[in-house]
Amino acid sequence: MAQAALPSVGTARDVFRLGYALAQDDGVIVLSVRRASSEVRETSIGPVEVTTHRVSASGNLAACMSYMGSLEALGPGLGVSGVSIQPEPGQCSMDVLTLGRTP
Repeated sequence: MAQAALPSVGTARDVFRLGYALAQDDGVIVLSVRRASSEVRETSIGPVEVTTHRVSASGNLAACMSYMGSLEALGPGLGVSGVSIQPEPGQCSMDVLTLGRTP
């Protein structure tokens, strides 16, 4: 079943916490993380919870790009959108979306 490929909602939150460790590896300093929204969507595989976190970080262009790639590489159920990179002050922000099965 396709829904089994998605992490549980709790696991999706755990996966997001790994982003802090990735930031250090990618040369990025996480300035803030806030939960922007969460909703349950009905899909062809059943209900799926979509949670959006807004992340602001400090780092150069290469570091921010590497960080976004590392986040997306964490596995299924995690994606990056709404990216803004300001190379001059060395800041980037993005929406990190996690998908998870509902209980």
